[in-house]
Amino acid sequence: EYAHEEKIVHRDLKPGNIMISRKGRLKLADFGIAATLADATRRSSMEGIISGTTLYMSPQQMKGKAPSVTDDVYAYGATIYELLTSHPPFYTGNVEHQVLQVTPTSPSQRMLEFGYVTIIPSYVNELVMACLAKAPEGRPQSMGAILDWIQSEGKAEGAIPKPPTKTIKMQAPEAAGDQL
Repeated sequence: EYAHEEKIVHRDLKPGNIMISRKGRLKLADFGIAATLADATRRSSMEGIISGTTLYMSPQQMKGKAPSVTDDVYAYGATIYELLTSHPPFYTGNVEHQVLQVTPTSPSQRMLEFGYVTIIPSYVNELVMACLAKAPEGRPQSMGAILDWIQSEGKAEGAIPKPPTKTIKMQAPEAAGDQL
């Protein structure tokens, strides 16, 4: 949140870049590919440049879009996913295709697939899956919103976007005739 308040997007958030100090404070390391949000709003030379660690990149970052806070939110979701399950959401096969096109399995379901019986609170599953939304507007819009969600155990209204619901208009069978 502090980096984002300073208009900096990390762009390579992952377990290896998160450190704990001797005093127990969380520290982010390796701001080597960080970008300012001013770069993003000017649509500067940052657009089109793809850098970071594929396993934690948002679909937008992978496509070379301008840096955004929601890229770090996605990476945070992938990091928490790995810390809960021991693997990032996508780690075998064509990772790029999966990041761009495939909805990941929830952390709880992944643990069952690995043969572990563990209880991940539903609000944690919901948070991780919201962070991993393909569209940036489907993700929490700030790290502060994520903190609110965690501290309220999923009760913070509006902290994470609700998944969109699509209404599919069906044609009545009698109107469809033999086209069914």
